[in-house]
Amino acid sequence: MDTFFKPKKIKRIDTGKVHLMQCAMYHKDVEERNGYEYCEHCFRTSGMFSVHHIAFASEVPGHKELHNRKNLILLCWKCHNFFHNNKSIRNSLVEERGLNKLFGKNLIVYDKIKPIII
Repeated sequence: MDTFFKPKKIKRIDTGKVHLMQCAMYHKDVEERNGYEYCEHCFRTSGMFSVHHIAFASEVPGHKELHNRKNLILLCWKCHNFFHNNKSIRNSLVEERGLNKLFGKNLIVYDKIKPIII
């Protein structure tokens, strides 16, 4: 008699949930550490805030250090949009926080936008 064995289901980690949970924990840490939430770039204390990854998830997919506190910054929506539209602004944060070493790769890949002179 042949016996058919079903393979065990491998529990898959839902990376989306992990991502949201880690961001929420960082947001809460900033608020608890200071007694209020604020933008870590412009220091605004009112409005909506979100956690930004300095090294993007798309640059270091699945990297174990993606949610390391060194790679996260709490930003107001205005600054968050500014960071995404002006990627070179992160270069100083990459250097200050030692992110090249943390991720084992050069993350200073965005040049500053040079003004157009007419």
